[in-house]
Amino acid sequence: MKILRVYGKKQELEDYPNPFFMPLIKKKYRLKDTTADKKLKDVSLHHIIRDANKCPFAQIILNLEEWFIQIYDNPTKNYDEFMKIDSQYKEIIKDAEQQFLEEADIILMTCSANQPKRIETFNIKQLIIDECSMSMEPESMSPMILNHPEQIILLGDHQQLKPVVTEKLASQLGLETSLFERYHENAFMLTKQYRMQKSIAEFPSKQFYKNRLEVGNENQNDPSQYLFWPGGPKHPIVFLHNVGEEKGLNVSSEDGGQQSKSNELEINNAVNIAFRLVHRFKINQSSIAILSQYRAQCTLISKNLISKNLSGITVQTVVSAQGSEWDYVILSTVRSLPASEIEREPSIKWRQKHLGFIIDYHQINVALTRSRLGLIILGNKLLLRTDAMWRNLLEHYESKSALIEAKDFKLF
Repeated sequence: MKILRVYGKKQELEDYPNPFFMPLIKKKYRLKDTTADKKLKDVSLHHIIRDANKCPFAQIILNLEEWFIQIYDNPTKNYDEFMKIDSQYKEIIKDAEQQFLEEADIILMTCSANQPKRIETFNIKQLIIDECSMSMEPESMSPMILNHPEQIILLGDHQQLKPVVTEKLASQLGLETSLFERYHENAFMLTKQYRMQKSIAEFPSKQFYKNRLEVGNENQNDPSQYLFWPGGPKHPIVFLHNVGEEKGLNVSSEDGGQQSKSNELEINNAVNIAFRLVHRFKINQSSIAILSQYRAQCTLISKNLISKNLSGITVQTVVSAQGSEWDYVILSTVRSLPASEIEREPSIKWRQKHLGFIIDYHQINVALTRSRLGLIILGNKLLLRTDAMWRNLLEHYESKSALIEAKDFKLF
């Protein structure tokens, strides 16, 4: 079976820069997850067509790309000559790609990489769109319209991350609703999950999936091998109440500076917990992740871990953690207020201001479902109780004897 990975033009230009097309790659696109995976080089289309051992057009393509660099450095070259060779180059690229696309049994690509006239002429038997609930409706529709597949399969979870729509009006008009979510009532739900220990899965199942989640393996019913869980080994979950002080910080990003939040007390608690998991309980660093919805918190936690020789522990935003899993996850909620400043009956506007991302149920669902063997949540229970979903979580954890003061956690 021949498998082919097809990347978008921006990723291809990262590996094979062409000075005439480089303006297409803006700084904001130079992100780690937009580069082509080097492990897939042998099956990546843009590498294959430049490999002389695999493609008869390879040397011609490489020679023309070298010519583009030379003519870019010498702008006195004839413009008509450039246009003629540029046209030949594009035709050769197209012919080379067509050869390998036609031979492939399975083609892997993003919806946006599925450009017109690239694979639309092929007889596509089956189109599978994974993580369809994260894709905007037009993005999902594109390969359906261009490829005319005989069968379409949409895979996703509309209870987890939604499409990212930065334009407020577009979001209000419905662009944030994915094609998967629009038809989710007709979807077939896969109820067996093979990741989380039974007690970890219990609250997400009740809150987001109408109690329909089931464990897929018997060992997911096994109690934890560790005795530090306040609810006992059968319940490897804990919410640690701490009232820290949140701070607004400016963090650098690919787009420049951005406002974010941090909480020093939660940083210290998260790092101390991770340190003890590694050194006292001999848990591999690669088996632990610390998640937060705030980039400033992630940045400061990473710096603290490095200072303690714990750089092997993953630190990510919740959004980046979608699709990943670890044995143990520490979630830092960051947001906090003194009890005297928390309103008893807060308005929606007040909750949006003081809770922010942590009342995004889609993101919280992602955060609560990343761990296999243990989940530790750091937060201010007094503030979080002002939100219905968090109130439900706190009541659930309390019923399992898993809601305690951070200072009383046996790891400390």
